[in-house]
Amino acid sequence: NRNSRNKKMTQSALDEIVGVGPKAKKKLLTYFGSAQKVREASQIQLEQIVGEGLARRIKESLRNI
Repeated sequence: NRNSRNKKMTQSALDEIVGVGPKAKKKLLTYFGSAQKVREASQIQLEQIVGEGLARRIKESLRNI
């Protein structure tokens, strides 16, 4: 029970995006602090951290969530 509860507490909207692995997720959360702030970030800010293709995919996916 404890393990499943801990796993749920560490999940974010970034986990559901194809192409965002543990390294990219860690970079984004370290820089922005939360998935909500990643959602509010500009395309250019995201591109500087994870690259153009993944930044575009993140913006499209978070717009739909």
